[in-house]
Amino acid sequence: MDTNNKVDLTISGFGVAPGGDYGTVRISGRGKITGDITCNELIITGSADAMGAVSCSRLHITGEAGIHGDLKAKELKVRGAGDFKSSDATDDFSVSGTAHAEKSINAGTAKISGSVHVKGDLLADSFSSSGMFEVSGLLSADTVDITLDLSTSKAREIGGERITAKVGVTGLSVLRTIFTLGTHTPRLEADSIEGSSVWLEQTRARVVRGHDVTLGDGCDIVLVEYSGTLHKSGNVRVGEERKLG
Repeated sequence: MDTNNKVDLTISGFGVAPGGDYGTVRISGRGKITGDITCNELIITGSADAMGAVSCSRLHITGEAGIHGDLKAKELKVRGAGDFKSSDATDDFSVSGTAHAEKSINAGTAKISGSVHVKGDLLADSFSSSGMFEVSGLLSADTVDITLDLSTSKAREIGGERITAKVGVTGLSVLRTIFTLGTHTPRLEADSIEGSSVWLEQTRARVVRGHDVTLGDGCDIVLVEYSGTLHKSGNVRVGEERKLG
């Protein structure tokens, strides 16, 4: 994005600004943008509300932000708290804080180490999580890599070429297990999980479908359908197994 001759916008106290075409927008106080905004960078370290649509190359949130219109950003990073009211499209979506999306998120790469709640779908080329997520609709990516460390993560449907959900062995997970006297059990819950290669641990699902399916300790699956191989190890419960021709 060409930023030549564009005015930068800075709000360090309390301020209200109109929409417009800016270079870099920085909000470190309490700011409100009343209309649609286009900019190269939108950096929020304070508290901000953008009432219209936002289009930018980089949106970094380390404070609190509410985006009320459609969002398009090449890079969206949430280290604080982000509340997204409309459709979101981004090449690089990463959350180490908390993010709430009222509708769907479309991303190239999605990396979650914090907490994400999506009331629509979360669609990406690649998805990885070591935090916690709740997706009311479809979680879909070519590669879905889930490390279960913090608590229960949920999605109505999970689809992809390669899907992996395994219990982590990080220090945080170990400490939580010790302090809860072994009752800390992170889990993945879904109505259906479907992929070519599926490897699951500590997962509760109604249906799991895949070519090659591996079920590890803590899996509780009502129906497994597979066309290649099915491997089970540890404490696994499966209601019905179907080998497809």
